[in-house]
Amino acid sequence: MNGAPSWLRLALGSVILWVGTIFCIVGVPFFLLGAQEALGEFDFARNAQSVRATVVDKSIDYAEPGRNNKTRYLVHYRFAAPDGASIERTEAVPTEKWETAAVGRVLDVRFVKGDPSHSRTADTTDWPFALIFMSLGLIFCAVGGPLAYFGGRETTRQWRLWRTGVPVTATVTAITGSSTTINGVRQLQIRYRYKDASGAEHEATSAPMSPERALEWSKGRQGHARYDQQNADSSVWTGKA
Repeated sequence: MNGAPSWLRLALGSVILWVGTIFCIVGVPFFLLGAQEALGEFDFARNAQSVRATVVDKSIDYAEPGRNNKTRYLVHYRFAAPDGASIERTEAVPTEKWETAAVGRVLDVRFVKGDPSHSRTADTTDWPFALIFMSLGLIFCAVGGPLAYFGGRETTRQWRLWRTGVPVTATVTAITGSSTTINGVRQLQIRYRYKDASGAEHEATSAPMSPERALEWSKGRQGHARYDQQNADSSVWTGKA
């Protein structure tokens, strides 16, 4: 049909679709990052070896704008690897652990088999980080997925009717506000009435549109719509097309 909008054009006008898509785009990386950390944490817990380390120094890395956003309490410790090599590591620890980590004191440390340089104090874990990111990802996707699905389904319905729907004259019955707001501007909808091929009357509401477009119409004015031949209650407002 000449003048029929593309699917992409209709999709760009669907706030539900692109809000849902944005939520999914944000949620998937969050979930994947959390899942990656969870797998790494699981692997570390399964394969890590324990060893006793000695505190050789401790310091405070104060927060500075543009460098680090919070103060870190650092403990520098040394331990012997299975092959006899001396390994030294500096690790940020909770304040309570830092306060009790006197120089010369022994710490329990875990390290990855075959890679002693990958170590951490025994009670340090990244599980909270992993679970938080996975949860955020799931929440974003749980909200965005249904929005994107229903927005995409409605966009496809409109796109199909623009091309295959039965053209019909429609009469405007009202101009009403919608629940959609774009850039602080509340979008409007056109309510209209039309008759199918059998003479049965149907009422429907257009997709949300800008006030400028909607107010080109007034109650009682005639425009055009297209309805589904298999389901005459399903229609799309085409206006002057």
